[in-house]
Amino acid sequence: MIHFMPSFKKIIVGAAFVAVSGIIAVVLWRYGPWLNSSTEPTSDGNVSSKNLFTNSTCQTCCNGLESNCDLPVNQVLFPAVHNAHSSYEDNFIGASNNLPFEEALIAGYRAIQLTSCACEGGVLLSNYLLEQDEEWGLADSNLGFCNSYCGKGVRDPKEVLTTIKSFLDSNRREVMIIYFSVEEDSLNDLRIALQHSGLEKFVYRPNEKYVDWPTMQSLIESDTRLLLFANGEGMRSCYADDCADGVLYTPDHFVFTAQYDTTSCEASVSGDNLAEFFVMNHYETNKINWPSESNARELNSFSVLQKRLHGCKGRKLPSIIAVDFWDVGDVVEFVMEENKRRGGIESTLDQDFGFNMTKVEKSGNVRG
Repeated sequence: MIHFMPSFKKIIVGAAFVAVSGIIAVVLWRYGPWLNSSTEPTSDGNVSSKNLFTNSTCQTCCNGLESNCDLPVNQVLFPAVHNAHSSYEDNFIGASNNLPFEEALIAGYRAIQLTSCACEGGVLLSNYLLEQDEEWGLADSNLGFCNSYCGKGVRDPKEVLTTIKSFLDSNRREVMIIYFSVEEDSLNDLRIALQHSGLEKFVYRPNEKYVDWPTMQSLIESDTRLLLFANGEGMRSCYADDCADGVLYTPDHFVFTAQYDTTSCEASVSGDNLAEFFVMNHYETNKINWPSESNARELNSFSVLQKRLHGCKGRKLPSIIAVDFWDVGDVVEFVMEENKRRGGIESTLDQDFGFNMTKVEKSGNVRG
């Protein structure tokens, strides 16, 4: 019996067919009749601020509480959405959340983590998945917010950043934190998008090398209610008053608990650290390494959150608690009670956990 090996030409043609078929499948999945956009574009192409108002009617509160106002921003606990761009409603595969971050903002989350990426497949795929707004300097750009691969799901940068601006425009007593994870070849376009987003007027820019973090009230009065941090490809340590676009280098200011460590209060770095923000990662994956809603239902419960923070007694004060599946559990309610305790008013958390609240006089050191 004679066996014929496929020619090199046939192999190339076959591979090209598979690649094109994959792109077509992604486009159909992302833009089929089942597509449900998280936001409502207006006639001029911008995202509407409709329904981006919080339920708070307090005109003297800072992020929902008057007692937050006199606290330095890094001593207030911020509930955060991990992989905020990734939700099943936005058609992500293996999403970290059920619902989009827009609804999380309305629900009370005030910190979001976003991952910027350069979409695979070049211009062909990006032309279908992204707006590539020429006025934003993103013509032919493949910038998106995704988890490594846009084929698994992607949010358009204009849509995301314009929505955040609309939220800040609509809610003048709210302070937000965004921390970006920057993947390869995405930093330059991320900066371009930020520069065109209209967010610049809200960005807090320290005027000294080392940050003495202002109170929540000070940020609100100066209308610099957005703190930006980033790390990853192309990001470098910088003095706080000299960071491009007001985007501070995350490792200069943040320490984290280890990813998927949901019990301890140990930072993932050792030795003396002057970082002012302590991020408590509070999520874990399932057996196939996908974000797990069933795990989140337990982790995001009031009792589990209380137990974990109680384990931080005598340690650095958590500033941010990052969760998956933000819509399940009691995260916002717990954070509200914890911030009442920190502000010295009556709270269901009636015990002093003994957090270390000593203010760091000099921090944000440039490290290499």
